[in-house]
Amino acid sequence: MQWLLGLDILYTFLLTFGISLVLVDLVRMRFGVSGLPYDQPPGLTGSVHVGAIELPVYQVFVFGFSVLVCLLVWLLLTKTRMGMVVRAATEEPERSRALGINVSRWITPVFGFGVAVAGIAGVLAAPFRAITATMGSNFIIILFAVVVIGGLGSILGSVVAGFLVGLVEAYGQGYASNFAQILIFILMAVVILVRPAGLFGRKETS
Repeated sequence: MQWLLGLDILYTFLLTFGISLVLVDLVRMRFGVSGLPYDQPPGLTGSVHVGAIELPVYQVFVFGFSVLVCLLVWLLLTKTRMGMVVRAATEEPERSRALGINVSRWITPVFGFGVAVAGIAGVLAAPFRAITATMGSNFIIILFAVVVIGGLGSILGSVVAGFLVGLVEAYGQGYASNFAQILIFILMAVVILVRPAGLFGRKETS
């Protein structure tokens, strides 16, 4: 049964990857390969002083909105019955099936929810970067580092690691822009050496 589950996951991944390639090419054909500008909302321009630091209003908004989204997702996954079912089906699919939970039925809506959250992130990030068909692929490696640093299966770990990686990249861009992403993977390597399961990951027990 385990190899069938692994084959199903591999098939789903390859299918999703193939569809993404087709969609990227369709977007390129329709809008071209050059990046398109995305202006900040009119009400979120300018800057604001936070202590002795002057920050763009839009960046402060993105930070606050990101914290709010993380809080809502955490409440949904930890304080509702639906969230408990999703976590159980993700962490212990076989036991969940034994308890009468149709794990397959939850795959599509959970995937759709993840796509929606990723879409929100894309919209928030658009004013910082030119919009291109491949703009999402630039984040895949960084997201991999976030998951590893935070710990597989840990919601809190992903949130903490996300903000930590963001700070590392921001300081890297400010002081050593050529090595900004390298610093992220140095951080990941240090975390793996100290805590192989990640900052908030749980060690597998036999």
